[in-house]
Amino acid sequence: MLCIALNLYFGFAGGTEYFASLHALISLAAVASAPQNSVTFIVAGVIVFTSILISFRARWEYHILVCIASIFTYHLYWFFSTSPADAASHSLRYAGIAMTLLVGGAAIASHYRQIYRSSRFETLPFAVHLLNWAFLGTGLLLYSTGSKWNSILLGAAAMSVFLLSRHARKLGIRWLRTSDLLIAQSLALYALILAEQAQPGVDV
Repeated sequence: MLCIALNLYFGFAGGTEYFASLHALISLAAVASAPQNSVTFIVAGVIVFTSILISFRARWEYHILVCIASIFTYHLYWFFSTSPADAASHSLRYAGIAMTLLVGGAAIASHYRQIYRSSRFETLPFAVHLLNWAFLGTGLLLYSTGSKWNSILLGAAAMSVFLLSRHARKLGIRWLRTSDLLIAQSLALYALILAEQAQPGVDV
């Protein structure tokens, strides 16, 4: 743990996207080499969460892209490295959901800063933001139980993202407003599809 903390500090002290991304990847590789359990995923999530916070010093789009792509890849590796019985356990499920939301939320929040204020449509941040939402959604789907309540939760999520798009409009970030509107519409559509296919009697 001390080595990982020092590694992340060196990434921060380097002051560039390259060093921050390199040290984040090295730290994740170290965690991936250990036996996988809920603790290793929590550590991996904290590593990437901290690395994303480092990017708040500037507009480090490539660093955020490396962070979300690496944690998504590690998440799949971690999930499928566990046995079916372990994957269904509450501890692993809650760890997976919590870390997915923590990292995805940090990446989303990184774009809601005045430094991104622009009336122009910016392709790279737009693509990174959409990819983050895609990774976030896929990560959460790994823990879906087919519950009839999923459509309600997705509907609430769609409304929340719609409100975020309104906030992005107030901030004057055109590409962010557009991306969040697309995500809100997609979530609303998926919620309607799930409502049609809901299986009665399935627990959350």
